Amino acid sequence: MNRFTKTAAIAAIATLGVFGTTGAASAATINHGQCVSGAVKAGVTGAAFEAIAKNNALVGAYGSTTCPAIVVASTPDKAISDTLTWDFNDGTTHVTGTTTFNVDSSGSGSLTYAASNGNVLYGDITPGTYQKIDAHTAIFSGTIIAGSSPDYLANPLGGNYFFVKIVDGGAPQDGHGDMVAVLANQVVPGTWITSATDADALAATIAYQLGVGTAGIVTTGNLTIN
Repeated sequence: MNRFTKTAAIAAIATLGVFGTTGAASAATINHGQCVSGAVKAGVTGAAFEAIAKNNALVGAYGSTTCPAIVVASTPDKAISDTLTWDFNDGTTHVTGTTTFNVDSSGSGSLTYAASNGNVLYGDITPGTYQKIDAHTAIFSGTIIAGSSPDYLANPLGGNYFFVKIVDGGAPQDGHGDMVAVLANQVVPGTWITSATDADALAATIAYQLGVGTAGIVTTGNLTIN
């Protein structure tokens, strides 16, 4: 072999080596492990992560076209109650009763309230009124409907509305207690609620302090705020 031929052969080997290295680097970058590790960093867990881990066809960076990010639908804020049995005692009036409702931030719901003094309130919850104040406190409002006690159907302004404030304090059997206040037609005595979205009533309900003497203290059942 002459010098020229030998030099050409060495150059050819070097070129093959360069291409071989580039190919290996590419293969190491676009792989299933990268998709899986990216999903871990993104906080994907549960069944969604298991589906990624089992699908070897998903390769490359998580969130790319070859490894699409999983979009998890958010769960709307909501409050769920069993039929809550409660006790109210402000030192002058002592009544017990039950309240039942289910409501979320975007949908409608219903409220049923019955007290030992004979008062009954049925209400349609107004969509969009459910609002979390903090992790344990929420409010919602709506319209008092037919079948309710006459006193609840006597708003002099022409409509009949309620506002509710609830506290998720834990189940009674755990040594804690949920609280619920159903405010019919008035939040502040003498100030009538003008609608289910009355701004003044909303502010007054948010400020309303729940406790013994101002709310029904739940004795059985469990209220959950999510």
